[in-house]
Amino acid sequence: MLTQRQHEVLNYLLMQNSTISIENLSRYFKVSQKTMRNEIHALIDISKIHSLSIQVKPSQGIMVHDKHNLGWTKMLSSISYVEPKTRQWLILLEASLNHKISVQACATSLSVSRQTLTRDLKKIHTSFELSEEQLIQTTHGFHLNLDEVLLRHKLTHVWLIPHTIKITYEYLNKKNNLLMQTIQTWISEFEDCYKVKLEKQSHMYISNLIALLSYRSTLHPLNSDATSFITILWTMPLDQDAIFRIECALLAARYNEGSLVVKRNQDELAHELLSDICNALNISLQEDNPHIQNLFMHLKATLLRIKHQSWIDNPMIEDVRVSLSLIYDMIQQCLVAFESRHNLSFNDHEISFIVMHCGVLIQSLGIVDSQLKVAIVCPHGIATSQLLLNRIQSILPHHYIYGPYSINEFNAMSSHTVFDTVITTVSLQINNEIVVHPILSVNDQEKIEKTVWNATYQKQCERILNTYLVNQQDVLTMSMMIQPHHLQLSTDLMSWKQAIQHASLPLLQDGRIKSSYIEKMIWAVDTLGPYMVILPQIAFVHAAPDDGVLHNGISCLRLKDPITFGDKKGVDVKVIFVIASKAKEDMGLVKLIRICEHEHNRKTLLHSNSKKDILLMKG
Repeated sequence: MLTQRQHEVLNYLLMQNSTISIENLSRYFKVSQKTMRNEIHALIDISKIHSLSIQVKPSQGIMVHDKHNLGWTKMLSSISYVEPKTRQWLILLEASLNHKISVQACATSLSVSRQTLTRDLKKIHTSFELSEEQLIQTTHGFHLNLDEVLLRHKLTHVWLIPHTIKITYEYLNKKNNLLMQTIQTWISEFEDCYKVKLEKQSHMYISNLIALLSYRSTLHPLNSDATSFITILWTMPLDQDAIFRIECALLAARYNEGSLVVKRNQDELAHELLSDICNALNISLQEDNPHIQNLFMHLKATLLRIKHQSWIDNPMIEDVRVSLSLIYDMIQQCLVAFESRHNLSFNDHEISFIVMHCGVLIQSLGIVDSQLKVAIVCPHGIATSQLLLNRIQSILPHHYIYGPYSINEFNAMSSHTVFDTVITTVSLQINNEIVVHPILSVNDQEKIEKTVWNATYQKQCERILNTYLVNQQDVLTMSMMIQPHHLQLSTDLMSWKQAIQHASLPLLQDGRIKSSYIEKMIWAVDTLGPYMVILPQIAFVHAAPDDGVLHNGISCLRLKDPITFGDKKGVDVKVIFVIASKAKEDMGLVKLIRICEHEHNRKTLLHSNSKKDILLMKG
């Protein structure tokens, strides 16, 4: 396949009546001479495949040999250039159809040069979220090294998307026309048997899926306990797992005429998922609760979108991932089992919508309704105390305000009442006090708002953690989460931005993240505030996988002294975890919290100078 530039260069060469130098070609196409030489070498390789010739005459230039040969016209009209990512998908497709394939064989199949194919292979890992261990390249060629179930899941739900369906359909018809004709015959018989008519896009998707799974059934057969519901006999070489996956796709397909009798309707699936979520969040499934009804209706709509592959984007996805990160990871964990049971896949945008509804539900039930008990201490007389009280009530209208007290009154009250925050005009030498001027200054007001916001947020996180039913079946250790060289104990002074950069350095050096991931994490804290400080003095920093995650990884930085984390509503932080996750099954945040929520582990993490002790922490 020709790139756009190669297509244009070849056209230009065919119009010349004499040789033309690399220098003049590069000047005409406004590229470097090195780039033009690479394009000419690629054209020479491709022309040889079609028994055509481009001559390079030393000291003279380039010339098309026998330019009146109809092969040139046929080559230009039959081969259209493709975007690099499309070409990379076709390379990955070839890898899915073969145990192993040589670079030259694949280059010939795609009508590209070895150089172009080698360059594309280097980019596929990033484009299709594959690790170097999953797509292996050797001197003899390349091959996929994925668990077969995972590979089939990616073929079914991840790689075959609207952008690639048509390309795949055309390529498979060209590669194995006999198989594709057999598939079309079977689909026609299926439509006649069930009195349905597949919509065009669904027809191509089903055709692709049958073809790909027939290849995989031959290469690596899998069994399945699922029983077939389609009465028409399969005529392709498909294993039981492949038949199950295709039948699930047929149930979810769009039809222009008729419909299949679905084994489980949308209401039943939505109710099952609602039950899973309520059970995970330890919430009673009260169907008369309007917020639970709203969540149920949203889940039905979500499942319908997944069925018809008509996903929608959530413009608030970044805000949700940061400000509701704890709930986000909890819902992700809940969805993994549901996806496995029903061969479904929720993308990040759909998950973020579900998280927003769950956030509203949790708040409506008072789980995060964390009013603080705030005491006011002011021994400066009635008028001053009343003025201070009125000002604080206007600043904190949603919290419980007690006082104002004299010092003796407060000491008597505090013996039997626990206050979350104490606003006082004189220092009482207690940990949770905010010392202010009797006539609040602007700085005093900002200090109160910042401190109370942080205390409220910590209380909300604590309540959610106490509510959430974490799976405690497996014992976790910090060493299972973090490699020793990814844990740093630092005595250096640094700002919160420098601390995030320093904490991220081991993952960057190991090639697990790009520098763009660090920039995005800093942006999230700078824009949305310190929502990532879920446990006292511990920040769990992350961004979205497509912001620059190459491979899963977690790193940790423990500082000698706390720093103010974030410019907006900054909170004291001494430990920073950087979480880089490619797959929602990883659940790095939830696992870390399981370990760090235990008080004795937090003391070790915040104060121990032994990396060994920190890595041995269990949860």
